[in-house]
Amino acid sequence: MSIKSKSNLWPFYLYYFFMGLHDIIAPMLWIFFVDKGMSFSQVSILMAASFLAGALSEIPTGAFADLYGRKKSVVLGLILDAIFIIAAIYTKSFIILLLLFIYWGFGYTFISGADEAWLVDSIPKNESREKIIGRRNSIRSAGIFIAGILASLCIQIFGNTSSTWYVRFVISIITILIVIIFTRDKKPKQFIRKIKISEEYKNLWTQSSKGLKHILQTKNLLILSFAIIFFIIAQEILDAAHQSFYRAMLVPTEYWGYVFSIAAIAGILLPLYAEKLLKVFKHEKYFLMGVVTINMIIFALVYFVTGPIGAMSVIFFSSVFMRVREPIETTYVHKHIPSKIRATSGSAMSMFVNLAAAIGLVIGGIFTDALGGKYAIFSLAFFMLIVMYFYSKLE
Repeated sequence: MSIKSKSNLWPFYLYYFFMGLHDIIAPMLWIFFVDKGMSFSQVSILMAASFLAGALSEIPTGAFADLYGRKKSVVLGLILDAIFIIAAIYTKSFIILLLLFIYWGFGYTFISGADEAWLVDSIPKNESREKIIGRRNSIRSAGIFIAGILASLCIQIFGNTSSTWYVRFVISIITILIVIIFTRDKKPKQFIRKIKISEEYKNLWTQSSKGLKHILQTKNLLILSFAIIFFIIAQEILDAAHQSFYRAMLVPTEYWGYVFSIAAIAGILLPLYAEKLLKVFKHEKYFLMGVVTINMIIFALVYFVTGPIGAMSVIFFSSVFMRVREPIETTYVHKHIPSKIRATSGSAMSMFVNLAAAIGLVIGGIFTDALGGKYAIFSLAFFMLIVMYFYSKLE
């Protein structure tokens, strides 16, 4: 890479590093709101509302970025995000928080998609997009790793979860300044077509319907879709339950961020060896079944956990092995989709995933309130059996 291209892209790398730091609130996110007097079911509704609001807002906010510029879109999204962070710290009303989470989900869509499109447009023609995107991912992952450590340090120094939100607000302000001061954006093209939001939604539905039709008519894709849906639901239940589980097992709060950081790095590195592991299993079907079996055993072992070391071990290994399947599963999906409808089928699959995630969040909150974190996680062994059944039907 030339010195010139490095100097052109370093603001993006700095931006993505700080976007990784945004995850400082993640290790204690659920407990922060539970400590405000919310139930896990209520917190899960907040999360699901934000998720769905974001999914429904992608098209109009994407149009904003195309018409007025990616920099303006990203800055606006970051400002809306910072407002949410400071408002959430001082809000205890569930109804007001619900409105804030819907607003957060909407506001964040000004960032998602626009920042990546902006980066891709800024890559010099003589540079490899794959290498730049890979470097971007690594830098953001480094930010996520440090975010977990910072979260634990905040608990150790200040003794409360709200401290991570104050630090997150400061990180948000720094991120905004980085984008405003150091980045440049191309002017939107004057000849860009006039975007009609209703037509965009219509086109999205038409394209997604084509992809959905292909999935329904392709046995392996249909089976895999069901497996993915139940797997995503299980992931969200784990996300909802694990902080309650930590507390029940008396895991010191200051350790949560460290487990988060180590699991994040391991979850990034281990999938890199997925292709080598696939050679051992010889077929994607058996590889996926093997990964699910490992997860099922981990969740079953939760029943015997009685202390903090066991609890942290379960969350660490489950977090890691829940991600190992992703590169192999993604490759397997694309093997069964013709190139000309790959994007449309991908959109349909994304719809399944988004819906499953929202459902999983709500189920996770309900299970955690009704069963406690330990047995909510133990129930995931049965979800893995369902996933195993669908994987076993692949050809």
